[in-house]
Amino acid sequence: TFTEEAETGMTYLIIDAEVKNTGSGTLYASTGDFSLSDGAGNRYEPGLYYGDESFGYLHELSQNQKNRGKILFEIPSDSRDLKISYDFGIGYGGTQVASWTIE
Repeated sequence: TFTEEAETGMTYLIIDAEVKNTGSGTLYASTGDFSLSDGAGNRYEPGLYYGDESFGYLHELSQNQKNRGKILFEIPSDSRDLKISYDFGIGYGGTQVASWTIE
């Protein structure tokens, strides 16, 4: 058993995420493709989630395959207007990012 607490003034936010490959090629999905931002313009990268339901790292998804799991962020307790983003990692330096508001 392992227990960890957030630093003083911080809290953990756990996101339950699912990524499905709706394209015809292979998609590589990982926890690192996600980020979190707040209304003040701060950006937070995911931390390590040690639970059994972790999203994990580098899943190779063929057409119509999906991966689901939990992603952990450590953020200030007073963070507001949160938005989670997913970077599709388009090749050759391109970027395609989708974002969702967290309520």
